[in-house]
Amino acid sequence: MAITLPNEAMTVAETGRLSPTEAETVYADLVRTQHRAIYNYVYRIVWDAAVAEDVTQDAYLRAYRALRRLPRDANFRAWLYRIATNAATDELRRRKRRPAELLGLAPSLRADGENEDERLRRLAIEGAMAAIAPHHRVILNLFEFAELSAPEVAEALGIKPEAARKRRQRAREALALALKGFDL
Repeated sequence: MAITLPNEAMTVAETGRLSPTEAETVYADLVRTQHRAIYNYVYRIVWDAAVAEDVTQDAYLRAYRALRRLPRDANFRAWLYRIATNAATDELRRRKRRPAELLGLAPSLRADGENEDERLRRLAIEGAMAAIAPHHRVILNLFEFAELSAPEVAEALGIKPEAARKRRQRAREALALALKGFDL
C-alpha cells in the first residue's frame, strides 16, 4: 500500500524516504545495536552518568521524531552520533547557564582485573579528557571510542573528512597537553 505524503502526490517509495514500517524497524535496530555505544559516547562528553542517561534518551527521542525524513540510503549510525553530539552539546550549554554547581568526574570504579597502574592511567585519561574543550572530546570520542571513520565523523558533524582528520589532530594535541599535568 502506497502512502501519499501531505501536500504532494508522491508516494513514500518515490521520495526515497522510509515508510512508517521501515522507520520503526530501523529505529528498533538502532536502539538494539547502538544504545550502549551512544550512552558511552555521551558520558565521555558530559562526565555524569545520570545526565548521560537523560541525554541519550533525548537523542533517541530526537532520532525517532526525525527518522522518517531521512533518505533510505542514509548512514543511520553517523546520523545518530550527530544527534547525540548535538544533544550533549545542548546539555553542556544548559549547564553553563545554570547556577554554579559542583561538577566533577563521576566516581570511577575499578574494572575487573585492573591493577593499580592501569587504574591510575585510566583516571589520568579521564581527567585529561574532562579538562579539554568539549569539541575536542567530541572528536576524540567519535574517532577513538565510537571507532567511526573520518567520512563517518565528517557526516556526523556536518564537515568534510579532511576537516575531521585535522580536528582529530588538534584534539590529540590538546589531550597530550592535558596529560602532561598527570604523572603517567
